[in-house]
Amino acid sequence: MTEDAANPDVHPEDPAEGGREQQAEPGVPRARPAEPAEGSRDTEGSTAMTTMQSPAKDKNYNLLTVLQLSLQNVWQMETYIADAEREGDGELAEWLRKIQENNRKAGEQGKQMLQARLAGEGA
Repeated sequence: MTEDAANPDVHPEDPAEGGREQQAEPGVPRARPAEPAEGSRDTEGSTAMTTMQSPAKDKNYNLLTVLQLSLQNVWQMETYIADAEREGDGELAEWLRKIQENNRKAGEQGKQMLQARLAGEGA
């Protein structure tokens, strides 16, 4: 058994993972590497223009997404606030609390909007 066969994590065709690059058959052109995805970084590190589109063209989907992100951010701020306090940075902790409160308010407003919209659709 070869060393590569003994390690299922090594992909023989991927030199970056310790494997060997496969040789193209004579007369058969090599496949071109895939173009980078829109918004990905090129080799120089610059960012291409990104055009994000909602998977669902639905205003309620957008509302739900922003609501979820706002409430997730409220929860995540707890970690950042604790980190700042542990490091003795009261100024940063206070700033993070303000961000947390703004996200909490946005979450509450979003929940109210969602409730009103769902009640209106059921009528």
